[in-house]
Amino acid sequence: MKNLIVVKAGENVSMDAEVFGKPIPKVTWMKDSAVVHVEGMKLSQKKHHYMLDMFCVTRKESGDYSIHAENTSGSKYATIKLRWEPPIADGGSEITNYIIEKRETSRANWALVSSNIHGHNTDSLVEKLIEGHEYEFRVSAENQYGVGDAIMTDPVMVKNPYEFEKS
Repeated sequence: MKNLIVVKAGENVSMDAEVFGKPIPKVTWMKDSAVVHVEGMKLSQKKHHYMLDMFCVTRKESGDYSIHAENTSGSKYATIKLRWEPPIADGGSEITNYIIEKRETSRANWALVSSNIHGHNTDSLVEKLIEGHEYEFRVSAENQYGVGDAIMTDPVMVKNPYEFEKS
């Protein structure tokens, strides 16, 4: 599934994800933490590949989409939404793009999340994170003159949002 999708009204949108598990998990698509309604949408599956197609979208389809997988071994849901402020100085040229990278705090190398986030958008979903691992993220702005200095988050621990602390 892509991190951020921007479309014009009336266009079609396709989202997909690979889900693995034994036993085969029950998969649910969510929009803004609620189960996706099927009107104007098509849900399909081929082996471990799950797809959500939306046709002739309007503003009401805007939101944060995620996929949840659950079986007798447990459930998985790992999505983080990053938000940032545009840079104060744009170097004399409009911001065309943002670049997001992630790294586990136990590793030295950064991995590209997305290098194609339109300059007017200042948030993005980061997926395919491992529950129980700690991550840092950095965001850089880009314009016609190049890439600016990155801003970095504090470390974030990925955890199951449905787990409760014992009192």
